[in-house]
Amino acid sequence: MKAAPILIIDKIGLIGELLSFKLSKEFPVVLVSKRNLDLDRENQNIVHIQFSRKFPIIPDNKYSHIVVIDDEGADLEFLPKTIEKSRNINAEFIFAQGLSEKGKYISAKILSLYSSAKVVFYGDIFDNKLILRENFRSVINKFLYQAQKFGKIQILGVGLRETYPVNIADVVGGLIDVIFGI
Repeated sequence: MKAAPILIIDKIGLIGELLSFKLSKEFPVVLVSKRNLDLDRENQNIVHIQFSRKFPIIPDNKYSHIVVIDDEGADLEFLPKTIEKSRNINAEFIFAQGLSEKGKYISAKILSLYSSAKVVFYGDIFDNKLILRENFRSVINKFLYQAQKFGKIQILGVGLRETYPVNIADVVGGLIDVIFGI
């Protein structure tokens, strides 16, 4: 019997792409993102759907897990419908987002809509390679860019802003742990 697919919704696609490639080694994955993926023919376990409108078009299926990743505090009007779908098909719902002031309100709203949802927070993402993306905001990534390009780092204000650096591989590994209840 074939396992139920895992649905990953990541508008930007930065974390969702890496997560889907890791999970696709053992499970079928449906990835909804704006990012164009270079899927090779060997990887038949990932179905990529372009996030082209305000509400993504999600194939009707019985998913084992629904993972929503909010990379940038994006417009999440589709969230109540997605949570309702998760509840109707009895899928685990996991919501991941970067640390922000407004993040606590989104997580409270999610937990009020679906009390058994899992909410994951992560810090400023960086990678071994510089992440050059439009609209990608990470203090640590900005520091890496400045150091590589200019040989120095410019810190705004008095440099007292808190930052929580986390490697993108650790975020993906942590999400996999949450998905499988480790």
